[in-house]
Amino acid sequence: MNSLFKTITGGSRQTQVESITPFSSVVANKTSKIFIKDLELNMLIGVLDEEKTSKQRVIVNIEMDVEPNTQWQKDSISDVVSYADVIERVQMIANADHINLVETLVEKIAEATLSFPSVLSARVNVQKPDIISNTQSVGAEIFVEKR
Repeated sequence: MNSLFKTITGGSRQTQVESITPFSSVVANKTSKIFIKDLELNMLIGVLDEEKTSKQRVIVNIEMDVEPNTQWQKDSISDVVSYADVIERVQMIANADHINLVETLVEKIAEATLSFPSVLSARVNVQKPDIISNTQSVGAEIFVEKR
């Protein structure tokens, strides 16, 4: 055993390891989040005539509170909300039909996100970065949660 370790801990290494309390027995409350940051889409969105015929860039951010994964030791994708699945649904919404309002897109994404059983709440932010020249972006955000 390393003499410095023995001096610092005042005991043997084995005793120190045995005294570690398992994570699951010390956690009283756990919050899990999944996020998607700066998902870039090209879609038909807007009320102006040119927005109805030309796709434009939209940036989507989603933060989801999810039920904690109690089976995390299994390290299995089947026990979590897959951000790839969420992204796929968002892309389907963006590719479906022209949407007039960013607010409508935010609502549709929030609804799709809450359709995953383990998602408890979601914050959805949608930005149009290229529509008004003297702004970095404009957009809308919503926070929704299941009852």
